[in-house]
Amino acid sequence: MLDNLFQEIADSANEILTECQKRENHDLVPLFQRVLHLAQLVKNRSFELWALAELEGYQNENVLQELKSLSKSEMLEYNNLQRLRSFPDDCFLETLKTQFLATGELVVTEPGRATLTMPLKELEMSFLTDREYYKQTFSLTAPLSLSLLERAFTQMKNRIYIFASEIYLRYRLAQNVAGIFDEKINSVNQRLAKLCPKVLRNLNQALEDRIIDKIHALASLKASLQEFAECLKHIPALPQAVRSLITRSEALYKRLKEPNKIGENEIEGLIIQTYFLISDALDLGE
Repeated sequence: MLDNLFQEIADSANEILTECQKRENHDLVPLFQRVLHLAQLVKNRSFELWALAELEGYQNENVLQELKSLSKSEMLEYNNLQRLRSFPDDCFLETLKTQFLATGELVVTEPGRATLTMPLKELEMSFLTDREYYKQTFSLTAPLSLSLLERAFTQMKNRIYIFASEIYLRYRLAQNVAGIFDEKINSVNQRLAKLCPKVLRNLNQALEDRIIDKIHALASLKASLQEFAECLKHIPALPQAVRSLITRSEALYKRLKEPNKIGENEIEGLIIQTYFLISDALDLGE
């Protein structure tokens, strides 16, 4: 199930990278639809709200409501993303500025800068429809400088590309690591089935319970270490290097004795440590 999720995330990020290479800078709506989905998959709230704001408008009621739930760090990242489509306050003609302010489509986000808050689709349509008219009528001084608007589109597209690249690389690596861990599990399981079946049962129980029952999973993991310590006594002539394994085992066991101090996201890491600890001990005993 986890592998399927990782694959979906990697595929989704790769699709965004491909779309970035095909689309014009002023054709970003389909990209933001994909970013919204990817951000939801990886639970990145700041990018999720950024995509939603671009698609539905920065003054959309859903967006404003969701912003209240962001943490300080998420809000900081969101504000940095929003700033990609903010402009110097003096780039608007006064008549246009008054009109935007009256309709709620322009907000002052910081001193000297303002943000057009309409959905991206409207912004792009305005740009495509009016750019020739602006060029002919206002020469290089359009009501909203065309060069600034084009720059905003480019910056947003570049930020999407960076986001998708980071996600793609991270989850591709995670898939490779998961494959290595699967191989390690299979190797350890085969050897434990012969030497210490009780340890194997407890490890399997920890794997099964890791998502639905943290306390039970940690108890099974602790029991597996206890059982394995007993098994080690029956492995003849373990080398001196086993001292380091004992130290690792004691540190891990001590950690497992305080389940209330262990977060939900730490359980899989502790299971991985246990598997590698047992694998190292079995390797030394061969």
